[in-house]
Formats: sequence, C-alpha cells, structure tokens
Amino acid sequence: MKLWHTVNFLHDKIGTEKIKTAVKKPLNGFKFVTHPGCHILRPSTIVNVDDCHILRPSTIVNVDDPEKPRKLDNLLKALGAESIDYSEKLDCCGGGLLLSHSESALTIAGLKLKAIKSLNVDGLVVSCPSCKIMLGAKQEAVGAIVGEKFEIPVLYYTQLLGLALEIEAEKLGLHLNQSPVDKIIEKLT
Repeated sequence: MKLWHTVNFLHDKIGTEKIKTAVKKPLNGFKFVTHPGCHILRPSTIVNVDDCHILRPSTIVNVDDPEKPRKLDNLLKALGAESIDYSEKLDCCGGGLLLSHSESALTIAGLKLKAIKSLNVDGLVVSCPSCKIMLGAKQEAVGAIVGEKFEIPVLYYTQLLGLALEIEAEKLGLHLNQSPVDKIIEKLT
C-alpha cells in the first residue's frame, strides 16, 4: 500500500488543473502565505522514532523540494488565491520544542508570526496539525512572549479547498479553528 502525504496526493496524484476546474467559488482577491512545515521539507524514512526526521531529508519520502517548496503554493493558486513568498517561509514553527523548551518554542513561533503579520495577508495555510497549533491556537501565548498581538487566520489547505468547493464552513470544522477564521468566511460572502 502506498502512503501519501495530503499535499503530495493533491498536487501529484489529483493535480492542480483538476482542482482548478473543480473550484466553484474561486478565492480571487485572497492573499495567503504558506508554511510547508518539517514533514514536507524534512520527512522521515516513513516511521523511525530513533532518528530525528527534522535533521535528515529522506530519499524514501520526498514531498517537496526542501530548499524551494512550491507544492502547497501551487495548490493554493489552483483555488484562485495568491501565494505570497516571504523570507521566513522555511523557518520552523517551534512545535518540536514546546514540551521541553516552551519559551524558546513560543519565541520561534513569534518571529515567524511577526514576519507574516507584516505582510498584511488574509491568512496562513498549513498542512501539519502541530504547526497549526503553534501558529494558530498559541497566538495569544506567542504574543505574550514577543510583545505583540496576533489575529492571523490559520487554516489547513484542505479547509480552503473545501470552501472553494462550496462545502459549508461547519462541515469543514472551521468553527473548531482556534484562530480568527471568521475573517476569511466574511470575505468570501
């Protein structure tokens, strides 16, 4: 059985052209940044708890180019949205340090969120649950550490895909997001 990362499956198996033709409500006028995350950039050899998946890229699972990842951006563009590049794109969210060095983890997330906030985008698109927690749910704690208030909507790509396919926000679990995604929903209507 072949295992697929969501981004690889949508980008390589389904394809951006098929996604583009399936879109019912294009996200024209939206500007997002993407955070590829460690599992796209530095995946493990499937499951290997003895080795650090963050430090060594694998030849077994290659989701995207670790130096210039574009798949998540390409998928975003297929929905009609603009993907804004930024110099901190490859920076870690800090999630790997949260349990052992929480202040450092929150500081790392804060530096990334400050950079994103300065771009004045509609939101941040992720594919990893840990990244979504660090950059979305932890915005208040991050803000307390770095002395800044954050209200950046953070969504999974699959949630934006669902909105573009006109799936109801509640069915996509947007009400469960712990960042202000209501701004996205309001702009869509």
